[in-house]
Amino acid sequence: MALTLVLHGVFVYFSWYKYDPADVTANKLYRNDTSSYADKGPLGNFFAELYKGAFFSKVKVDDPETLENFLYSDNAIYDGTALFGAAKDYNVITVLAESFEWFSFMNAFPNGEEFVLGHSADQEILRKVYPNLYALYDSSVTMTGFRSREKTDISENLSIMGAYPTDKIINYDYPKNTVVTSLARTLKELYGADNITANYFHNGTSSFYNRNTYLTKGLGFDSFTAADDMNKAGMPDHIAKGERNLDSEMINTCFDKMFPTDKRFYTYITTITQHGQYEPRDNLAPHYAKLDEFGLAPLPEPNHKNYVSARNFRTYAAAAIELDAAISAINRYLDERGLTENTLLVLFGDHNAYYSSLSSDVKGITDGKYDTSRNYTDLYRVPFMIRIGDGKHAQKIDKFTCTADILPTIYDLLGIKTFGNFLYGHSVFDEHESVLYSRAYDVFLTDKMYFTSINKIRYQSPNVDQTYREQTEQTAHTLLEKVSRTNQIFYTDYFKGDRAVNFYNRLRALNES
Repeated sequence: MALTLVLHGVFVYFSWYKYDPADVTANKLYRNDTSSYADKGPLGNFFAELYKGAFFSKVKVDDPETLENFLYSDNAIYDGTALFGAAKDYNVITVLAESFEWFSFMNAFPNGEEFVLGHSADQEILRKVYPNLYALYDSSVTMTGFRSREKTDISENLSIMGAYPTDKIINYDYPKNTVVTSLARTLKELYGADNITANYFHNGTSSFYNRNTYLTKGLGFDSFTAADDMNKAGMPDHIAKGERNLDSEMINTCFDKMFPTDKRFYTYITTITQHGQYEPRDNLAPHYAKLDEFGLAPLPEPNHKNYVSARNFRTYAAAAIELDAAISAINRYLDERGLTENTLLVLFGDHNAYYSSLSSDVKGITDGKYDTSRNYTDLYRVPFMIRIGDGKHAQKIDKFTCTADILPTIYDLLGIKTFGNFLYGHSVFDEHESVLYSRAYDVFLTDKMYFTSINKIRYQSPNVDQTYREQTEQTAHTLLEKVSRTNQIFYTDYFKGDRAVNFYNRLRALNES
């Protein structure tokens, strides 16, 4: 064990001794070593993170003038697209649906019929089983090329503040940092704290990901309501029975606070019912019965080769009926309170259903095997839909989009101008396409490429040419310049105090111009 520690220490030292979190481009985009998760294995990755965090995470901060010239560059001001302000003064509801996949409610992948559905389920049947998800799909701006390759907390943060530092887990490392780009803080600063209420809801335990501290202290939400609070208000405690809580019960318990009528609101909801593992659950019994009624997700004989995968999907499909019920409840309360027409509803999957290898089984794509006969990046293709009011501007957008594009899109629709160098992504209505850099897995991703660095391309579509590779490299380079500055901001709590006041004064001036 001692020898293992020493050897890993030596390896990490020579891999990282020149590493500077304030300038990550060389160490991320142009490195020649291999990905920690993909090749070093869990033990190698553990030691790499341990040593790197202990000895190679000090940040050299640019002088304030240089950093601020970058952050507030006139060339990077984001003043919107053709749909800028299409949802001006709207309420915002963001629903992060745990492990939400297109095959939650669509027969969208080749292995679906083989062991999941048992027969070719036509859309008419699926629309009866998942009516609210289909209605949202039909009435939304739907990003069919959306990918996410993150853990829940990172997807959550990207959709709230549009950026994330490397090598740190900010919920734990920086729970009280001043996050000036948080949507909750931005809305309050621009429109007045007395005129906006921002609240977060999650039907999981309050301390997970340190949300009970980070969401209010760091991101500026007025409150965080977790399962512990919901149980006191009468929601059944399924976690105590070893099962996931039900999403519709969360909505029905918290609707007054989620959808107030006395002031404008920003409500963030993270669901949990579709979260793995996927063993059978007693609280999904009515949903299993509905699947049986329509002949969906039948179980083969126990000795069948696909029995476990089919059993997992059966629970997943039943959990999707529960998500559908939650969307139904949201719609009902918005309609009853006359809020639908002035509310922006965002629904997205935080990552694929990787628990029990369900995503790989259904999609026929093995994680870590880059067979060019299939688009490997489809493994991480999940839903992202935005309903504007009662369905204005509904359309399908096929280009590559990612989790970093969620917040810029919300700003665009709300008619809020921003400083683009604070944000990793672009509005989905913008002509530019992003490159996803996964903090959790230390890889880059587009809809055609998956790479550890530009020198270690693990998958590329057969139609990728030199021009596309060069464009992707340039976009990734620009992204990492922003990541480097984000590291400086977080590692030093740069916007504590007067700098936050200066930021918001600049933001107000920008939006008044």
